[in-house]
Parts: sequence; structure tokens; C-alpha cells
Amino acid sequence: MVHVSIGNENRDLRDVAPAWLRSAVQRLRHSGAPVCVKIRITSGAIEMILATCDCPSGDAEDVRPFRGEEISISHNWQAKRLDAADFNVADLEDFLKRLRKLQS
Repeated sequence: MVHVSIGNENRDLRDVAPAWLRSAVQRLRHSGAPVCVKIRITSGAIEMILATCDCPSGDAEDVRPFRGEEISISHNWQAKRLDAADFNVADLEDFLKRLRKLQS
């Protein structure tokens, strides 16, 4: 399963539309609030959370290094600069399109 959180809104990836992504990110950017996007992936051996840089960080003791396919997913996240404050929503859409394959 893949869940997407933007600010206080949470959706299953199957319920995420490009219009919602753009609207939710724009709303936060225009309000001056931190743009926190979190992607929680739980599928087979994959159990990970990816977050934009404006998300509050969790407890460092609970963090483990990515392994196996998680490494590839993390590299794709970083290659699209989704870990930067000025990330492009189109890159987020593209990243999520790739994750949809995990749910099929």
C-alpha cells in the first residue's frame, strides 16, 4: 500500500489525482505554511517513509537504512529533487505514477 500525506490531508495512492496534488501543494505554498509531503510505502519487503524537507523529523532511533528495492525508490525520490523545498509538483506526480506499479 502507498499512502500520500500533504499537510493534514491523507489519501491512498489510488485516490490521488494530479489536480489534488497541485491544489494541496499550492495551498500550502500560498499560505506560507511548510509544504510537508510524506509518502508511506508498505508493500512486500518495502516498508519506508519518504518526506519533503519541510516535514518535521521523527525520532532518529527508529530510523534504519533503506534496503533492497527501497534504495532504488529513495534514489528516484532524490533524483527528482523531492527532498528540496522548491520541488516541482510535476516531478511528484511522475514519482507517484511509478509507485502505482507497486500496488498492481
